Amino acid sequence: PLTFTKKRPPSRNFLQEEFTRAQGELKRLLTDKQTQQEKLQLLLAELRGELLDKTRELEELRLQVMTPQRLELLRAQVQQEMEAPVRERFSKLEEETEKYRSEYNKLRYDFTFLKSQFDHQREEHARVLEERRLRYEAEVAPLRTAFKFILLSPVEEICLGKKQAAECQSLRLQLERMESELHLSHEQNSQLTGRLHKAEREMNSITSTFLTLNSPMCTLRHQYLFQIFGRCVYDI
Repeated sequence: PLTFTKKRPPSRNFLQEEFTRAQGELKRLLTDKQTQQEKLQLLLAELRGELLDKTRELEELRLQVMTPQRLELLRAQVQQEMEAPVRERFSKLEEETEKYRSEYNKLRYDFTFLKSQFDHQREEHARVLEERRLRYEAEVAPLRTAFKFILLSPVEEICLGKKQAAECQSLRLQLERMESELHLSHEQNSQLTGRLHKAEREMNSITSTFLTLNSPMCTLRHQYLFQIFGRCVYDI
């Protein structure tokens, strides 16, 4: 399990920025993997074309009168010519795949860490919100009673002068402000929860896509080797 040094939790804006950055990096990784898949398809088409060309050349040579020694020499030469570029290309592809895998693991670790921080802040925010709600309800209850009394009482009995009128207005504004703050706190909590759920869905989707893109790479590698070296030997 991961252990973290206890320190002051980062601000909500910082966590949101980090979430945005991590999501951008994950989307960039997905785009790169899609580009890599297209490169693999182009490479397969190119290698197939090369294979057909070499097969035609070998067929023409096979129709000619050749000694066993010359045929063996030609087979070794063709195999060497085809092995070198293919191995080099696959080596580069494996290096790029390993690089993307490392980046993906790092982003997944960052996402897990940020999610832990975000969950902690969300719990803290919910606790503070509940405390504020209880405090506001305790403060608003008598204010509502007083405000209703003001609304139901004759104006001449409540606001007899400028000072009393100002107190009435201040009481009404204070009640409206506290209700507005309570409503705003509820909205902020709902927005934070929605963003967290959206980030979790995107992370799961990108993880599934990464695994889907990574699996065909090994299959294509075996197909290339079989089509290039296997068919070449049989044709000879």
